[in-house]
Amino acid sequence: MNFFKNLSIKKKLVVIIAMSSSISLLLATTVLALAYLIKVRDELVRELSMVSNIIAKNSSKAIVYDDEEGIRDILSSLQANTNIDYSILYDKEGKVLSMYKQPSVESALESIPNVTSVDRIRYHFTGEFLSWFQPIYYNAEKIGVLYVRYDLSDIRFQIRNYGLALVGTLLASIFIGLVISRGLRNIILKPILDLFLTTRKISKSKDYSLRLRNYSEDEIGVLIQSFNEMLSEIQKRDIKLEKYSEELENQVNARTSELIESNRQLMIFRKFAENAGQGLCIALLNYESVYLNPAYRRLVYEKSISEAIGKPILRYYNEEVARRIKNEILPVVLEIGQWTGELNMVTLQGKVIPTIVNFFAINDEASRPLYLACLITDITETKNTEQILRRAKEEAENLNKQLALAIGEAERQTIASQAKSEFLANMSHEIRTPMNAVMGMAALLMDTDLNAVQRDFVETIRQSSEALLGIINDILDLSKIESGMMELSNRSLDLYATVDEVMDLFAVQANQKGLELLYFIQKDVPQYIVGDATRLRQIIVNLVGNAIKFTENGVIYLGVSIATTSKDNCHLQFVVQDTGIGIHRDKINKLFKPFSQVDSSRTRRFGGTGLGLSISKRLAEMMNGTMWVESIPGEGSAFYFTVTAKVNYDANPVPLQDKKIIGKNILLVLPRERTAEVMTSILDKHKIHSMCCHSGQEAMEVLSTKEDFDAVLMSSILPDMEGISLAHKIRGLELFSGLPLILYSSIGDSKIRNDMHHLKNAYLMSQPLKEVILIKTVSDAFANTKATYIKEAIFLSDEDTAENKARKILLVEDNKVNQKVGLLLLTKMGYSADVASNGLEAFEIIKNNDYDVIYMDMQMPVMDGVEATKKIRKYCYENDKNQPYIIALTAGATIKDREACLECGMNDFITKPIKVEELKESLNKKYR
Repeated sequence: MNFFKNLSIKKKLVVIIAMSSSISLLLATTVLALAYLIKVRDELVRELSMVSNIIAKNSSKAIVYDDEEGIRDILSSLQANTNIDYSILYDKEGKVLSMYKQPSVESALESIPNVTSVDRIRYHFTGEFLSWFQPIYYNAEKIGVLYVRYDLSDIRFQIRNYGLALVGTLLASIFIGLVISRGLRNIILKPILDLFLTTRKISKSKDYSLRLRNYSEDEIGVLIQSFNEMLSEIQKRDIKLEKYSEELENQVNARTSELIESNRQLMIFRKFAENAGQGLCIALLNYESVYLNPAYRRLVYEKSISEAIGKPILRYYNEEVARRIKNEILPVVLEIGQWTGELNMVTLQGKVIPTIVNFFAINDEASRPLYLACLITDITETKNTEQILRRAKEEAENLNKQLALAIGEAERQTIASQAKSEFLANMSHEIRTPMNAVMGMAALLMDTDLNAVQRDFVETIRQSSEALLGIINDILDLSKIESGMMELSNRSLDLYATVDEVMDLFAVQANQKGLELLYFIQKDVPQYIVGDATRLRQIIVNLVGNAIKFTENGVIYLGVSIATTSKDNCHLQFVVQDTGIGIHRDKINKLFKPFSQVDSSRTRRFGGTGLGLSISKRLAEMMNGTMWVESIPGEGSAFYFTVTAKVNYDANPVPLQDKKIIGKNILLVLPRERTAEVMTSILDKHKIHSMCCHSGQEAMEVLSTKEDFDAVLMSSILPDMEGISLAHKIRGLELFSGLPLILYSSIGDSKIRNDMHHLKNAYLMSQPLKEVILIKTVSDAFANTKATYIKEAIFLSDEDTAENKARKILLVEDNKVNQKVGLLLLTKMGYSADVASNGLEAFEIIKNNDYDVIYMDMQMPVMDGVEATKKIRKYCYENDKNQPYIIALTAGATIKDREACLECGMNDFITKPIKVEELKESLNKKYR
């Protein structure tokens, strides 16, 4: 486009004419070519339709009577049309009855077409041939199919000749148009070129007396006439401008002298005002400020003079004082010239300052007031001294009254807090029941046919519901703790698996922010302990979630070690470290208070209720531990907590140690120091030697000097190259052509996975870094075996789903909305279910029906779930009926609620709100 803009008008005109004619002719040529192609195609289809109809009609009786000779004679009649090179006649089963080929055709068909599904005339062009399929009917019954292949060589030759003729015509037409336009362009361009040369001459010489000759009366002639008139006007103004310039020079000299004197006087006044200890303000008679000295600005907390100039000075007084200045003080100043008195000023920060103010008028030469000025003296110290003495007396009198009121208020708050906690602890069922409906319906709606906007709305409902449920759970947890209703279970738990589950939970979230998740469990930490796995996981999830939330880049590290130990108990210490924004020392005390966060700005940015850390610390304390934090602003934070637990010596941990890898030597190529430290610690724990370097170049230098490495483990991203590039470089070294290579990459990196296929004896290990995966990957590398370690979600198999309809399910739920949600979720999974509205109704249904599974709500009118389960178990036992698999639907999340479900004879329980995954898992347990 810039090239075209810089062309001369002559060349532009030629280009425009050429392009216009070329485009027009090209469009016409294209239309003709398309019309010709369509015509040839239609004639060819019409011809082949006629031929195939004749063959089909003539061969129908021969097919019916199985006349093979007659069929061959009919197909041989196609010899007259040399363009039909192949013809095949099939019966209705697709069996070839007869085949005809032109004698001139040497090659055979590559494959015989499948025509069993042909029920109407079909044809398609394949470039060199037209393939025609026509069903043959006899007495309205399909008895066979005719296949004809038409050679398009002659047609293509005709089309090519026609196209060459059109192209030749197009080029000739463009050439003739250019020849004609060359002769006509001078008629238009000569006046324009004359105008161009004249303007350049005037621009260089500044001679406005030149005029341009006019050759015509058209638009260009009018342009030239207007140009000449403009030159005349410019010439006149040029003469006047010379006269004005002389007069202006004289005026400037006179005003300059006056300005120098005014500036000298102004400088003297400014130095006086700037250095004065009193505040000085000058304003117009409408109170609009024109000057404030530094002392005045400091007094009212004005940041700069530019922000204060033009603002009314009355804004530094309250409404009452401002009215007094307008109605009383200003008239006195205008009449006698000044006023002095005591007024209270109000700073921009709202602070009231007592002052002595001296207002006076500044007059012009005719003694008329032009400005209102005032001198301000701050008398705050004097007033403060008076107030201190007065307040001391008042405070002494009120101290006893306030103390008595505080004692009474504290007692009332204690009672109110206890009542609130007990109330919130009893609200679990009422809150979770409608939440079950909202979240269940949202999950079902997500699986329907939605457009993008609707799907976004439903996703917002789902996310908001989960967030609301999280807040409700936090509030209920806090209320249970405060009211003493929180109880911890004491069951055997796999500490290693618990930490692994937390890492899996945050793997995707951390990867989306570009963070690396690391953890390390010291060798002496027992794998199985006795405690509450749910509450321990809750603490770790809260700390790791906060670390990810407040960290933009770097590493999140979770460490587990032994603080102290005894014969039966161990004192475990956990630490979650991040490289985030950190916390100031004076804000740390707020962290563990309920509903408290570091500051309001951070709350707006990161959100949250301020309950997570408070609940986590109290849970740690309930586990005979504590929680604290160490932080450096701008560098990160480290949250520590301890718990006391019994060691479960009865459990038998599965050893990860593979004796074949002991003593092996691995080269680590990792850019982050923290990652290298953790990975080295894990390898040392399993007696594997390692050496670490932090770049690809450093790794190549190490490999060139040391040859005793058994494997290389490298990050997919290095400071100087990609990990896959380093892998190829290592493979290029003859000595290490078969060395096992392990690539450590972010989760879901499909590009790395694809690149790995081109490397032999190479292994991929995804983040987060997990001890079990690292050791298994290293073991496989040394054993030269491929393995994939993927934690799969739990789903019912296709075989199970096929049998779902045969399994009978009874849903016992009093809430109509939750009945609807439960039935829809089960229907979505392929099950059908009956419904009962209370325990008594369910018991009556069981008497006359057999069910494989019963989902039983715990709290219902007439008869609750516990009583109904006991009656059903007793009835089935006494009447020798199959015992159903009963799963509790409970809104209670306490240990007592869950134990009550199992003690009354139920097999399992699900906590409301119900999710599809939990329903599937509960049925998997039944049919597993």
